[in-house]
Amino acid sequence: MVFGMNSIYLSFSIYLNSLPALIFVIIFLLLVIAYFKLTEEKRLLRDFGEEYLEYKRNVPMMSVSEPLCDFLDFLFTNLSAQCILKV
Repeated sequence: MVFGMNSIYLSFSIYLNSLPALIFVIIFLLLVIAYFKLTEEKRLLRDFGEEYLEYKRNVPMMSVSEPLCDFLDFLFTNLSAQCILKV
């Protein structure tokens, strides 16, 4: 939920073409990540113990990173292939 709202704020700041708003959104995201690392992970470890450690080993913190990278690779590969074909 937090990352979804941050995405909306990021989109809005880009739409407004506002550098201060963009900087604020990036700082806010970094603070949220720090909060989760410092407080939420301790609580999850206390509540779930070894099960949480196993989950943490298998799942990246930002699970959208791999699909996003795959999408960008696909996008830029297709764009570069289209540019080569036009030349």
